[in-house]
Amino acid sequence: MQIEEIRMLREKLKNSGFATYKYDDGPIHSYPYDTPWLEDESFCRIYNNIRDNTLVDRTRCYALFILAQQVQDIDGDVIEIGVWRGGTSGIFTTLLPNKTVFLADTFQGVVNSSEWEHYKDRAHDDTSIEIVENLLQERLGVKNFRILPGIFPRDTSDAITNRKFALVHIDVDVYLSAKETFLFLWPLVSTGGVVIFDDYGFMTACSGVRKFIDEIKCDGEIFISVKLLKLCRAG
Repeated sequence: MQIEEIRMLREKLKNSGFATYKYDDGPIHSYPYDTPWLEDESFCRIYNNIRDNTLVDRTRCYALFILAQQVQDIDGDVIEIGVWRGGTSGIFTTLLPNKTVFLADTFQGVVNSSEWEHYKDRAHDDTSIEIVENLLQERLGVKNFRILPGIFPRDTSDAITNRKFALVHIDVDVYLSAKETFLFLWPLVSTGGVVIFDDYGFMTACSGVRKFIDEIKCDGEIFISVKLLKLCRAG
């Protein structure tokens, strides 16, 4: 099949919810067939309410759904840095009603980008506090959240003084923001808690996040899971 034929097929399938990509440079021996993110009714109920408010695809949202359930009994709250329109925030607030979910965002788009990075300052600025509040309060009916507008941690870290966190979700797209956020929050993560970097899988678009992870991945205090990059604090 020629490259142009593959491109046309990809575009045709994309509108029906399918993605096509080259899986290997040789024969494929096995790959997963199950799609629990399409069959899990409790997840689908949440996802169908938040899908228009997130750029995180269904499979990654399902990973967040699973992780949120796993930290229910871990001491501490939740913080998300990089909220955009509040979609993934809706997963955390719905599943963890007994935890406060702190939502940190500039609401003016990406900040701290470098010249060599794909995303530039003000990317994804099509959002507002009102959009997030409407999703969480009106559509989902949750109140266990606190919005922190500004650049984290320099503008809003005082709001989480003396807090511990069971789950940290970092979706900031660029190197410096990822670094500043992680270095501030890692000491606040409870034993057994997790830090999730949404952007690690996007090696070209979010190369800065990959660069930062490569810098810390040999730290003996951190256990790394690469599929939707997750860092776990050891017991």
